[in-house]
Amino acid sequence: MTDPHREQLQTAIGTAYQLDREIGAGGMATVWLAHDPKHQRVVAIKFLRNDVGEAVGEERFFREIRTTAALRHPHILPLFDSGRAGDRLYYVAPLIEGESLRARITRDGALPLTDALRLLREVTSALAYAHERGVVHRDIKPENILLGEGGAIVADFGIAKAQLPTAPTDLTPLGFVLGTPAYVAPEQAVGESIGPGADVYALGCVAYELLTGLPPFAGRSAQGLLAAHLMETPAALSSKRSDVSAELNELIAHCLAKEPSRRPADARELLTRLDALVLPTAQLPSTPARAAAVPTTGATERAVSIAVLPFTNLSASADDQYFSDGMTEDVIAQLSGVRSLKVISRTTVMRYRGTTKSAAEIAGELSVTHLLEGSVRRHGDRLRVVAQLIDGRDDRQVWAETLDRKLTDVFEVQSELAQHIAAALRTTLTDTERHRLVSRPTTDVETYNLYLLGRHHYNQVGPESFALACDYYRQAIARDPKFAPAYSALGSAQIYLGTGYWGVRPDDAYPEGERLARLALALDPDDGEAQCLLGTAAAWYRWDFETSRAALEAALKCNPNDGWTHSVRGHLLTLSGRFDAAKTALDRSIELDPSSPMLRLNAAMLAGMGGRPAEAISHGTVLHAMYPDTVIGEQVLAIGYLYGGRADLAVAPFRNAHQLAPSSFGALCLAFSLAMAKEERQAREILDALRTREATEYIWPMGFALSYAHLGETSRALDYLEEACDERVGWMLFIGVEPGFDVLRNEPRFQAVQRRVLGHAAP
Repeated sequence: MTDPHREQLQTAIGTAYQLDREIGAGGMATVWLAHDPKHQRVVAIKFLRNDVGEAVGEERFFREIRTTAALRHPHILPLFDSGRAGDRLYYVAPLIEGESLRARITRDGALPLTDALRLLREVTSALAYAHERGVVHRDIKPENILLGEGGAIVADFGIAKAQLPTAPTDLTPLGFVLGTPAYVAPEQAVGESIGPGADVYALGCVAYELLTGLPPFAGRSAQGLLAAHLMETPAALSSKRSDVSAELNELIAHCLAKEPSRRPADARELLTRLDALVLPTAQLPSTPARAAAVPTTGATERAVSIAVLPFTNLSASADDQYFSDGMTEDVIAQLSGVRSLKVISRTTVMRYRGTTKSAAEIAGELSVTHLLEGSVRRHGDRLRVVAQLIDGRDDRQVWAETLDRKLTDVFEVQSELAQHIAAALRTTLTDTERHRLVSRPTTDVETYNLYLLGRHHYNQVGPESFALACDYYRQAIARDPKFAPAYSALGSAQIYLGTGYWGVRPDDAYPEGERLARLALALDPDDGEAQCLLGTAAAWYRWDFETSRAALEAALKCNPNDGWTHSVRGHLLTLSGRFDAAKTALDRSIELDPSSPMLRLNAAMLAGMGGRPAEAISHGTVLHAMYPDTVIGEQVLAIGYLYGGRADLAVAPFRNAHQLAPSSFGALCLAFSLAMAKEERQAREILDALRTREATEYIWPMGFALSYAHLGETSRALDYLEEACDERVGWMLFIGVEPGFDVLRNEPRFQAVQRRVLGHAAP
C-alpha cells in the first residue's frame, strides 16, 4: 500500500534522497529515514512543518543551519545537507541508531552515578565547544541527547533558533521561543535575551533528572513549570540519593541558580568543575574494561587522559619525519603501559598533524583532559626535544621542558618525557611501570633507526610499503639480535599477512608470527604487543580459545591502552555469546583509537554478529566520514552495511574500493555483496574469473564459501568451507555467529566443520 505523504515528499525532494519511512514526528517537524545514493549512506531527514517554515523564513533558516553545520565535535550531531523540498524546509544528518536519553530515563529511571556523570561530561564538552564559537543550543533536554555507539550526541544543535518564528503568536500557546518548559532558564521563560547560561541551566535540569529520574519541578503544568523556574528552588540532590557528594550537589545547585551571573559562566567553566570532582573509589565502574580506564590506585582519584600529538620535525631534512613520528609513537607506547592513564592511540592522533585547532578543541574531540605537543630536531649526533603538557580544559601549560642530549640517549629522552608527564599528571606508578619507563631496549642507535623506518613504512599500508617495512625490521634484528621490539613488529606483520587478505596462506604466516612473538617475549617478558600476537594467533589460527584468553589478559596487564587487544577480546566474547560484554570491550577499543579503520571494521562486524545491525552501520558511516574516497573507508562502510543487513547498500562501496585498488580479496567482497543483494549474474562473473586464477595464486576460500552459499550452490560452498577449515583460515573462528552462514547451518557437512573449529563446547 502506497503512502501518499511519502510520495509527495519524495517528489518534492527529487532524486537526491530516497525516502524510506517516517521514524519520528513532533509539533514542529517530521523525521524520515532515507538513503543518500550519492554518498551511499543512510541518513535522517528532518522536514519542518509548513507553518513553521513560513514563520522562520528561508534566509534565516539557512543562516542558522550554516552556523550549526560548521560545528565539528564527537558529541555533536553533524549536519550533512539542507534545502527546500516544495514548501518544506529540511536538513539532513547521520542516522544515529540507539535510543535517546529520554528513552533511557523512562526505562531505567535514575542512572548510576558513574553513567550519569559520564553522559553529563560528554554533553558539557559539546556545549563548551559550541559556546566558544558563539553558538547557544537553546533547547537542551533528554529528547535532544542521543545515545550512540560513541556516547552522548547532542542533536538539533542550534536548530532550535533556526526553527523559531519571529512572532511567537504564530505558534501554539507558550511558543517555541520559550524552549521546553521543564528545562527552560528563568531569563528564557520571560523572553529576555539569552546566552550560554541558559544552556548551563538546562543542563543542570538534565543532570538533576539523570540523578533522580525526574526533572527539578516534575508534575506541573506548562505554566506551573515556568513559574517554578522563576520562583522556586528545587530540593537538594543530596536529599534524593545518598551517593551524591557535597561538591556535586553544590555544582548542580549553581547551574540551577535563578540569576545567570551566579551560574558557571559557560559550559567550559562547568566542564572544568566537573573534571575537578573527586569520586570515592566505591563509585567507580566495576567492569574490567572500565576499571582499566579509571583505576583505583588510591583512596580517591579521578580519571586522567592524554593524547600525544605528532611531534613536529625540525630537523634539516624533511626525510627525518619518520624519526619524529617514531618518537611520538614510542612516547605513546610508554605512557600506554601506565594503567592509571587513558592514552589515545597512534592512528587517531596522527590525524592531527599540522592541525590549526586549539588545544581545547582537540581535547574536546578526543575526550581527554591533557595534550602533549612538541618538536624533535636531529643534527649530527645531537638530539633536541622540546615538549609541553597542556591542560586541554583551559589551554593552560602544566609542564614544559627542553631536552638536549646525544642521539645515543634517545631512549633516556623518551623515558624522561614519560616520567615527567606521569609526575605532572600526579599519576601513581607501580614498580613494574616504573621499570618499563626506564628500560633501554638497545644501545645501538642505528638499530633503532632501522626499526623506526620499518614502522614508518608499515603504517603506509600497501604491499610495497609492507614488504619494505619487513626488510627494515629484519635489518634491525640482524644488527642487534637482542632488540625485542623489532621481533614483535615483524611478528605483527606476519600475523597480519596470515589473515589471507594479502594472498598469503595462513600456514605460511601464522607460525612465523608466533615464533617471532616468543623470541620477543624471551627478550622482554613485558612485551604487550608480543603477548597480543600470541593471543591473536591462538584464536585465529589455533582455535585455542583458552590460550588466547590468557595471552590477551597478559597483554592488557602490560599495555591496558592497546585498542587491538581489547578488540580481540571482543572476538572471544562474541563467540561465547556474551554480546554485552563484547560490546564493552569493543567500545573500549574505539574509545582508545576512534580513527582506526581495523578497529571500526571489527566493531561493525561484531555488532552485526551480536544482533546490533544499526550499530554496525553507524561504525561504517563514521569511519567513512574520516577516510572518504579511500580503499579502507569504502571497505569499512560496505562492511557496516553488510552486517547491518543492507547488502544492497554494500555493493557500491565494495565496488568503489575494488576500483581504487583491485585485488582478489576486494573482488570476493564485491561478489559476496552482489550474491546477498540477489545480483546473481554479476556475482557469478566475478567468481568465475577468480577461479581461473586459483592455480597460480592463493585466493581466500572463505569468500568463495560465503558467495556460493548465497547463490544457492550449497555443495560448492561447503567444498570451499572445508578447504578453509583445512587451511585454518582465521575467519573460521566466527563460524558459529557469522550470519552469512545461516543458510548452511542445517547441513551435516557444515555442522561437522563447526565441530572441528569450535569443538563441542562454546569457546
